[in-house]
Amino acid sequence: ELAARFTVNSSTQLTAIVPRAASTQPISVTTPGGYVLSATAFVPTRVSTNAAFSLVASNFGGVSGSANAAPAVGDLDNDQLLDLLVGRADGTVSRYEQTALNASTFTSLGSLSTSAGTINVGSQATVALVDLDGDGRFSVLLGKSNGTVDEYEQASVGAAQFALVLTNVGNISTGGNSAPNATDFDGNGLLDIIAGKNDGIISQSEQNQPNTNSFYRIDTNFSGIQLSSNTAPFCVDLDGNGRLDMLVGVGSGGLYHYEQTTAGANQVRLVTSSFNNISAGSNAKPCVTDIDGDGRLDLLVGRGDGTIDRYEQVENIVINNIAPPSGPVGQAVTITGTGLGTLTSVQFGEVSARFTIVSSTQVTTTVPRLASTSQLRVASAGLLVLSGTKFNVTRPNSGVAYALATASLATNGSTSAVPVVADFDGNGRLDLLLARADGSIAHYAQTAANATTF
Repeated sequence: ELAARFTVNSSTQLTAIVPRAASTQPISVTTPGGYVLSATAFVPTRVSTNAAFSLVASNFGGVSGSANAAPAVGDLDNDQLLDLLVGRADGTVSRYEQTALNASTFTSLGSLSTSAGTINVGSQATVALVDLDGDGRFSVLLGKSNGTVDEYEQASVGAAQFALVLTNVGNISTGGNSAPNATDFDGNGLLDIIAGKNDGIISQSEQNQPNTNSFYRIDTNFSGIQLSSNTAPFCVDLDGNGRLDMLVGVGSGGLYHYEQTTAGANQVRLVTSSFNNISAGSNAKPCVTDIDGDGRLDLLVGRGDGTIDRYEQVENIVINNIAPPSGPVGQAVTITGTGLGTLTSVQFGEVSARFTIVSSTQVTTTVPRLASTSQLRVASAGLLVLSGTKFNVTRPNSGVAYALATASLATNGSTSAVPVVADFDGNGRLDLLLARADGSIAHYAQTAANATTF
């Protein structure tokens, strides 16, 4: 469903650039003489293959206006600058364009229009951007409050103006608040319209033949999904495993994540009902692209208040080296690898360590007290990765004989105190918890690093 930039080299060869957010799909080629589909699917590789996303920006692109923002992204005028289309509760569609290649800033270009004036579908406009007939002109599929879908097509290739082509595409009638997304779900070369609606159900319609705006209904309750209200699906292969993922925004503002049961299947399974714990307040509308061209997917989530949040896929975390591989408590350790720039914790086994992020490829840490020989554990945005080898914690005295250092530690508490020691707040000073016979727990903190007073 994604149009690609291409160059015709000869009658037997052309080159094409893999578009942003491309999924594992056959390649379709259209000429004045007809249409052909590749025998095998093209598999795009991902910089990151996980489904973890972190918030990059609220109020992305300065988008604001009528409520219930519904984003869609493409390059309408083939200038390599992304265009951001935003459906609105007032029935209009706003257009924004990147200020520069791979920039995260956009400028407003006004509302989409026809020769007769601003496009307005009444209320609750949602947007899907696709070239239905393979003529190089984008079609905008607009969902609306009455539950149908209209098609507007560019007046010419790269044009800013559109013309109404068809109302009630495919006789899609969802009851209310239709939210279409176009993809080739089963990889047969025929586009599918996966449409959300106000009652929480999703429908699937498929092209009658390639390069047409004629669709027929396959399923009125796609994969048996029944959610709360105002479902808004978006399909993409998040992890590059050849199976499409479907993100579904709902009226409560959350995102559900489904994945194809097998490649090409018209069935999905629920992965999570709280994708990355994202909440858009109300009426979440997801859209996936790659804003900055770094190979990591960006998730744009339209919010009920009319703004858009931008999340970016977290880079895969890989630990390549730990130097030195051994040392005592207090030893400085350098971890090198990839995806280290967003770490939230470093642990030696189960013991947390203080750390400093130097870059996305390097982190420095210090062997913590109570650490023992174990693998290092690093985490970011819910992802946990273990080092391939263990860090060997050395001791100044490897014997097991102990001498009394302090006759007693005054706690001003009751008898039968049971101690637990750790550095809870990561300030380099130990914390001492004492479980007392009277059922209470006392907390003492070291007066200074390495001190014997608390």
